[in-house]
Amino acid sequence: MAPSASLNLGQNKENFKTQASSNYHEAFEKRKKDVIPMTFFIHEDEFMDVKASPKYDISVPGALYYERIKVFNLLEKIKKFRYIRTNLILQNIERIESLLKTDFNRNKWVIKVRNYLFRNLINNSFVSFTDGSQFAYPVRKFFEIPAFGSLLFAVPFYNHEKLGFKDGVNFIAASSDNIIEKLEYFLQHKAKALEIIVHSRRLIKETHSFEAWKANFSKIWSAIKADDFYGIEWEDGDLKFMDKEVIKEEKE
Repeated sequence: MAPSASLNLGQNKENFKTQASSNYHEAFEKRKKDVIPMTFFIHEDEFMDVKASPKYDISVPGALYYERIKVFNLLEKIKKFRYIRTNLILQNIERIESLLKTDFNRNKWVIKVRNYLFRNLINNSFVSFTDGSQFAYPVRKFFEIPAFGSLLFAVPFYNHEKLGFKDGVNFIAASSDNIIEKLEYFLQHKAKALEIIVHSRRLIKETHSFEAWKANFSKIWSAIKADDFYGIEWEDGDLKFMDKEVIKEEKE
């Protein structure tokens, strides 16, 4: 999670700007040894086959963050691609929530319907765009989009390389400034797109899956029981166990 000092003034454009803070980041910095930097993980049942002929060229799913709105408005303006933000059922759920001023995410059945519709929307999209808002959060869409079989276009989150996300290898860094050109390129070079999708799915399966985290926690727990746990950090897609002497040097 990014410290506020590293962010640009765009964070003031988000509708939840007054609810955000650096509290988590500051707490983690003070207690590195005690913190397991767990990311979102994807269960094996969530992985979907890549469609040979998806219905949409691009989707912009999820919350209405500032950059996502900009991208979708741009797609609507030029009307050059088959695009979608959300489907009709999800739109109606959102309208009802707005009218009733409530949040259906507390209802497990609505959550299940939403998850099903989002998965199929992304799975039916050649490209899916996401971002972590102007606060550069690593939201779950970064992990879901590859698992659901779509090419991940994204504004990179803070320290994305540490979690193994590499531009041009397993995702494409994109924004409203360049997304049209990049989308046109990959629509013309679908073999290259499929290669990146394969790499992105491998990253999620090997590093950010339920099975991967079971193995991680087994190693972490073994180190804790052996009184040999001094914290862990992400580095290039791997969890690195910190050395006792390194921790000692940092304190000094």
